[in-house]
Amino acid sequence: MLESYSAIYETMVKALLQFADRVLLVAKTKVIVGCWEKDDANGILVNSTCSGLDLGGVPEDHILQFCAGLVSEAFTTGKVLYREFAVVEEKGPVLLIIRVLNIPDYREHRMVVIEKINRLDNAPIVEDKWKLALDAVGDGMWDLDITTGKMFFSEKWHEIFGYLPGELVTLEDWTSKLHPDDYKKVEERFVSHMNGKDAMYTAEIRYMCKAGNYKWILSRGVIISKTEDGKPLRFIGTHTDIQKRRQEQEKY
Repeated sequence: MLESYSAIYETMVKALLQFADRVLLVAKTKVIVGCWEKDDANGILVNSTCSGLDLGGVPEDHILQFCAGLVSEAFTTGKVLYREFAVVEEKGPVLLIIRVLNIPDYREHRMVVIEKINRLDNAPIVEDKWKLALDAVGDGMWDLDITTGKMFFSEKWHEIFGYLPGELVTLEDWTSKLHPDDYKKVEERFVSHMNGKDAMYTAEIRYMCKAGNYKWILSRGVIISKTEDGKPLRFIGTHTDIQKRRQEQEKY
């Protein structure tokens, strides 16, 4: 189970860990199936000291003990949960953000994302934090402020499609380069994720490069911030070049 999950969502876990401190895969029984943490050397660290333990019974980890109640609520309601808390640590006050996400095809599991922000304000699009995000795995990262429509793209993203920084800066700019036959698919899956029906947005689509040609990509994303009444604020994800795989498929 863990190996299958990791293979499918490894890129998204890597993306989540660019801002989160921990990402956990938790079973309905509250057993921690997988625990990923930031690791400067390898990008993702599977924490064996956490995996296999009961979420509410990890010694001296009050954050995970609190998450146990949220996971129970998520399984009961079937909803994606988002909670913010002001806590005080040794270095001072921080904003603790906990998200419990549904997982496609794995109804008996939930993903818990834990983030700490060192100042008590809303998390904006922080471009310097994302400049090198996911470049090591060959994916281009995007970051959308849903309220303003502003989008940020990583250096790798510009490299994949050939655009210069500043050429595409809004959601409207991005959608204008979609293949006309794929626009409806993107819109439907985007709305489905925004409404909480799908835990993640995923679509294989054709996207226009700077040179004018279309390239097949795997587009994936997840909501990482909401208002108190549940309206999406920030949406991040990746674009993976799958042109060669699609060309091979079309041969048969």
